[in-house]
Amino acid sequence: MWTSIVAIAGILQVLVLAVTAYLVRGYLRETERLRIATRDQVNKTQELVETAQRQLTASQQQVEASQALVTASQKQLEAQIRPAIVARMHRKAQAVVLENVGNGAAVNLSVARVDPGTPVNWLQTFNLPSLWNGSYLEPDMNGEEWNEGAFSTSFVTNVALQISYESLSGRAYATIVEFDGTGRPMRTRFCVKEE
Repeated sequence: MWTSIVAIAGILQVLVLAVTAYLVRGYLRETERLRIATRDQVNKTQELVETAQRQLTASQQQVEASQALVTASQKQLEAQIRPAIVARMHRKAQAVVLENVGNGAAVNLSVARVDPGTPVNWLQTFNLPSLWNGSYLEPDMNGEEWNEGAFSTSFVTNVALQISYESLSGRAYATIVEFDGTGRPMRTRFCVKEE
């Protein structure tokens, strides 16, 4: 009798072992499926991140291109309203007058006497008593309309004038006019203040 109980117990043990092996095998299969699904999900997430990065890079390039267009448009607009002041001889009065040959009004004029060859000094304030200081010049407006604003040719002999001014947009410009020994303008330089 003991032998049959031992035999039945052995058979039951084998059965329990087989069922356990079957369940462990199913667990391993399911774990493998989950591992594969997780790997696929990670790969898809990485693809989505890469796609998002490409889209972000493309968006940044579009923003940069848009900024370049805005800058170019601003430069074009400024070019359309840019003043340009020159000094020329008044035909009758033997005096030097200022004239705006640019496309836009020049405001906040400041006239300073400087040495010839001097670079622009953007901090230079007017050092000449002139009706032009703080005033404006419209396009095609010349100093003949302002006889009081003309400079005698003897006053500008062998010197230079720095005429600082702004456009209506607030951009700073300067014109440096160098005069010869007779007080005639001989060299004119136009300068734009870098922002």
